[in-house]
Amino acid sequence: MISKVLSEIRKKDMIKAGDRVTVGLSGGADSVALLCILKQLENELGIAVSACHVNHNLRGEESDRDQEFCRQLCEVRGIPFETISVDVIGFCSENGLSTEEGARRLRYQAFESLKNTDKIATAHTMSDNAETVIINLSRGSSIDGLCGIPPVRGNIIRPLLCCSRKQIEDYLKELNQDFVTDSSNLTDNYRRNKIRHNVIPLLKDFNDSLEETIARNSDVLREEKELLASMAEELENKASINNNPHIGKAFERFSEIYPIIKKYDVDALQSAPKPIRLRVIRKALSEFGISYDFSRLSAIDEIVCSGGTMDVGGRVTISNENRVFSITKSFLPFEFEETKISIKTDSDKKIPVGDKYSLILKTLSDQEIKLFVNKRNFQFKNAIDCDRIDDIVTIRKRKPGDGFEPVARGCRQSFKNLLNAVSMPMSVRDSLVVIEDLQGIIWFEGFFAAQRAALTVNTQRAILPIILEE
Repeated sequence: MISKVLSEIRKKDMIKAGDRVTVGLSGGADSVALLCILKQLENELGIAVSACHVNHNLRGEESDRDQEFCRQLCEVRGIPFETISVDVIGFCSENGLSTEEGARRLRYQAFESLKNTDKIATAHTMSDNAETVIINLSRGSSIDGLCGIPPVRGNIIRPLLCCSRKQIEDYLKELNQDFVTDSSNLTDNYRRNKIRHNVIPLLKDFNDSLEETIARNSDVLREEKELLASMAEELENKASINNNPHIGKAFERFSEIYPIIKKYDVDALQSAPKPIRLRVIRKALSEFGISYDFSRLSAIDEIVCSGGTMDVGGRVTISNENRVFSITKSFLPFEFEETKISIKTDSDKKIPVGDKYSLILKTLSDQEIKLFVNKRNFQFKNAIDCDRIDDIVTIRKRKPGDGFEPVARGCRQSFKNLLNAVSMPMSVRDSLVVIEDLQGIIWFEGFFAAQRAALTVNTQRAILPIILEE
């Protein structure tokens, strides 16, 4: 048993000398066996072994019994031990999860929170892998689901995937090492238990080496999956179109609400085999946090091949236009209230203009006015002559039909044309700040002051609109 696990560790390159390896210790047979095996291999592998028990608080006194068993086991064997308590019931209630899924998520979150550890070793076995493959097959799965439980995922390692549950129990019997039994594993209340107690025994009537057969298939499929993933990455690199939007200095504050867009060359996608193309699509959807099933993937692939658009939720839209396949995630614009202020009394006050930003109409000194007029720079184009506008001004968002003559442009232009010229996304358009008086617009964020309000050599009083982050 020891040599078998050692071979698996080396074959899958799970551990390197010097690693600090923490065993996820439940107290059950599998995790106890894993702890004992790694402790025996500690010197040979050049590692430091510790243990962490996650108390799910689902079975009252029995949960506390398991925790105490784990503590005593580690104390007797001289293994550093840590326990983490989690509220599975509360977590599942808040997030709408099943008890099984909630416990799994909290368990891995607990493992990720551990300090002074390099690898987390979990006690998944060949039997667990067989159950997982059957579960995935029963609910519909791609090749990924049929690959079963990965031996290595990030810093999570699973050295016992080469061993069946019976082999582990036999090993513990030889070692004369006891363990605890989770009473919930004896019922059919959970899907995995139903598979374990009913389906697996039935299938073993046809193949008494079922678990080993599934394990071999998983290994083969995992290699094929890696090949397909490599081909998909090659296609993605070939088909991807660089589409990062250029955000000008005047619009930097809107970077967080600029749409996220992934674009692909349709011809490149169509030239690839469908399974490879679908892997590229699946990866992109995952990056956008969009769930998918066979029907959705088929509908999206139809768009790739024939054109069209689709709203897939989460403010994400898919389209195929002009031989470009795009996945676009849009964001909500900043919200702020229309406000009237007095130039004479309210200058230098903060006016909220959405999210964490405020507008300040900064009063310019005589020296600053002269400097601005002489340089005629970016700030000069934004500065406003107070004597050329009304005292009461309105701070608002843009409206249909808005337009003005920007400083130094020489003609009136509609906001629509100005925004189209810089390919401004809608979320930003609806977040821009407009200042107007009774005569019309005097300033538009990103497009300077109106010509009629611009500074001149005769300017005596002036303000500079500045938008600051709180």
